[in-house]
Amino acid sequence: MAHPRSGRNPPVHWLPTGAEAYRRMLSAVGAAQHSIRFEMYIFRADETGERFRTALTKAAQRGVRVQLLLDGLGAGGLPADYWAEFRASGGEVHLFNPLSLRGFLFRNHRKLLLIDDTVAFIGGFNIANEYDGDGVSHGWRDLGWELHQPDAMWQLAAAFDGMFRAHDLRHRLLQRMRRPLHGARPSFPHGPVLLSGPRMLRNPFRASLLQALHGARHVQLISGYFVPNRRLRRALRGVARRGGTVELILAGKSDVPIAQRAGRALYGSLLRAGVKIYEYQPQILHSKLAVVDDAVFVGSANLDIRSFRINYELMVRVDNPALAAEARELFVVDQRQSAEISPPGGASRAGSPACAAIGRSSSSRRSIPGSSAASCTPSPETAQRQRRDLGGCHNSIQLPSPSFTQPNFPNSDLSTFGSTQTPSFFSCASTFVKLATR
Repeated sequence: MAHPRSGRNPPVHWLPTGAEAYRRMLSAVGAAQHSIRFEMYIFRADETGERFRTALTKAAQRGVRVQLLLDGLGAGGLPADYWAEFRASGGEVHLFNPLSLRGFLFRNHRKLLLIDDTVAFIGGFNIANEYDGDGVSHGWRDLGWELHQPDAMWQLAAAFDGMFRAHDLRHRLLQRMRRPLHGARPSFPHGPVLLSGPRMLRNPFRASLLQALHGARHVQLISGYFVPNRRLRRALRGVARRGGTVELILAGKSDVPIAQRAGRALYGSLLRAGVKIYEYQPQILHSKLAVVDDAVFVGSANLDIRSFRINYELMVRVDNPALAAEARELFVVDQRQSAEISPPGGASRAGSPACAAIGRSSSSRRSIPGSSAASCTPSPETAQRQRRDLGGCHNSIQLPSPSFTQPNFPNSDLSTFGSTQTPSFFSCASTFVKLATR
């Protein structure tokens, strides 16, 4: 896969797997000369966490200014002395919004590594063992960007610095719309960095995505947590009804089942409008990618109420036809590992990309409310093509040959597919709280 280039480094380098992202992130930390800004939602005291803690400590020991901002929920369970050596070496670490009953819901969900103000890493990756894999044979499916765009660097630095200063801000639920975070969340009206948070009447990512969808012809979205609001659902249906292409890859396996159920309850009206929905099969899906014509969005935000109204999120939008073509190549790779959802009461359509690519008949697509199990083992030729497709993002990437069994959908999960019924208040409330864990 070709990358658009500018100078020595491409402005955007794809990180198509967690393993690739970690490799390049650790290499960048090891090469840092002046500064490291590291913002993360989840940081675990496991093997992956140890690799990063060691690399960050060594950077501080050689005189690099290392600032680490972790969320009070996502990293609040680390041992009290976990960062002792790091601090003794000159590193700075803060917990954002430490846990309290008053401000529990407001979390910093952003993921950012900024090195020497010249290279940045963004995406869905947290620092934990489950993200360290290829998303097919092991590890969650995720992706991100390595950025070398000068216009993004200063915006990302300003975004981090504001949150780092406001790490001990106390959040009050009833005051979330009263006043902005003075200096903590700078605004970049022309992008490419899109910041959002709980005290914003207008979410920049949502607004930019809706603006891109207006008049769009080709839309591909990948989201592990999909509970979009009414405006976004209406915009997606509108593109499909105008004759455009709208394809969604959503979670077939989820670490938050209640969120998956809430999302599936919204499938019916989208399918009837002509939106194509696929569910990723091999591993838990955690990617956040939106491709709308020539606009590409990557970052930390899910397509749900928490990311749109509650969490602090960071997305980057790049308008570039070549980059959009690369994003669609990645979409097709995941599509080949996914099962297509049939419209309510509709006949299966032959020629489904997912079915054709993994060598099964179109009748084995998932229907509503249930379908029989089907074997999904690709042919050697298909597996080789999958390796080549993902390997195009970076020459070192190898995609294993997957072998998985398509399970039945429980009727309780899909009973609302064929209606316009929205999730119950209890389901929405449970999802609202549950998604604070990712």
